[in-house]
Amino acid sequence: DSDRLHRFLGFRDRAEWLYEATSREEREILDAFVAGVNQWISEGHLSIEHRLLGIDELRPWSPLDSLAIHQFLLHGLSGNANREVRRLAIACAAGVEALERNWPTNIEFDAIALPPEDWPPESHVTVPAIVEEIEEELPALCAQGADDHFDPMAGAEVRRFEQVPPVAGLSALAGTAARGWSASNNWAVAGRHTASGKPVLSSDPHLPHMSPAMLWGYEMQVPGMHLAGFTIAGLHRVAFGHNGNVAWGATTNHVDRQDLVVHRLRTETSGGNAIEGYEVEGRFVPFEYRSELFEVRGEQPVRVTVRFTRDGPLLNDLDPEVTGKIPLTALRRAPAGRG
Repeated sequence: DSDRLHRFLGFRDRAEWLYEATSREEREILDAFVAGVNQWISEGHLSIEHRLLGIDELRPWSPLDSLAIHQFLLHGLSGNANREVRRLAIACAAGVEALERNWPTNIEFDAIALPPEDWPPESHVTVPAIVEEIEEELPALCAQGADDHFDPMAGAEVRRFEQVPPVAGLSALAGTAARGWSASNNWAVAGRHTASGKPVLSSDPHLPHMSPAMLWGYEMQVPGMHLAGFTIAGLHRVAFGHNGNVAWGATTNHVDRQDLVVHRLRTETSGGNAIEGYEVEGRFVPFEYRSELFEVRGEQPVRVTVRFTRDGPLLNDLDPEVTGKIPLTALRRAPAGRG
């Protein structure tokens, strides 16, 4: 499911745009990093993961691979789309009022800043979970999603719900709780508050444990510079580290930077054939269908087809956990290079 989601979100396409939009100086640095990776590969070095999986031939690394990882990280650190989908499932199952009572919007994005005056009340802008424009129509839109029988995996058995199950909202909330609430923090302490008299910087980005590891220890000594810290695998910058004079870290701000767009399903007939699509300002727009072939080790390849709107792919085709539980919903994609 993760492979399907990430393939159709188009990280590679965004990487191509980002490479062209990057400054010449930054491209030269990235190209030099890529050349070093490929030199290592050409010398026959294989990671333990490659050896365990029996992979002994590697294609050359490219700048787009690094930038695709960058885009993947941006998406993963954004995070709020996953919770918005599950809140939408609760709204379909129990209503908007019940959603706001049990999972209010303000708990999503209330930040803690010290001192408090750094985060004045007027800077808090809480948007509703469901915008007013579709609140009254939401039950009908939810019903469309429950009755949707599009199968992204031709010939495969995909569970479909005839109606939104009563426990959909509870399972959505439990599913999010099981994953844990995302968090991220960092802070600095002035030297006058430490035993050594030196300032202390701490970064706690709450990045997940992964295999292969996401972070790699890094140290480089060249005339006039000693750089040490941690870099993100596949990228050419030190995300957390110091150069002997300055230390830096990173965290993520949990802001509402991902939007869901609910679409009204519409079918029209042309030449005796039914064409499915959606409405945009009252007019019919047909779905765009995109297919990807997924190679499966030891099994036959699987072809997956997903419906696209002008806002992005339909999550109904990408996330089996919400199939039949939400209206036809797209994850709006920010313009390339902006998220």
